[in-house]
Amino acid sequence: MSIFSKLFDSPVTAGLVIGGVVLIITLAIGIPIVVNKLSEDNYVKTNGVSTVGTPTGKIVDTRTHKSSRTSPNWHVEYEFFVNGTRYTALGGKSDNVSDLAQKRADYIGTINIIYLPDDPTRYYADDFRNIF
Repeated sequence: MSIFSKLFDSPVTAGLVIGGVVLIITLAIGIPIVVNKLSEDNYVKTNGVSTVGTPTGKIVDTRTHKSSRTSPNWHVEYEFFVNGTRYTALGGKSDNVSDLAQKRADYIGTINIIYLPDDPTRYYADDFRNIF
């Protein structure tokens, strides 16, 4: 009997091995995404300029695949102006549109938006201050 047949003769062992492989793959994909987002935010915060963002009254779902298995990514939409041009910015993510996202829009009012002068579509929307 080989080592592999001994290792996988139990459904529990096989499940643990498969779960471990899935966890490793998830971390290998997820960590670079988070690090990249944090790096982008830090770059914009360091090199950008501040302006005021005002809620547009819209709450936007940014899911790329809208199926029953994906969680919604609700964001409050804000607008800001650079040299007379209107831009929109999305605030932080919430899974519950009727609760957290709406309370965030009602409570915060205007927010601080930091954007890059040469590309205002690259921004950091600081809408998590003083929520709770």
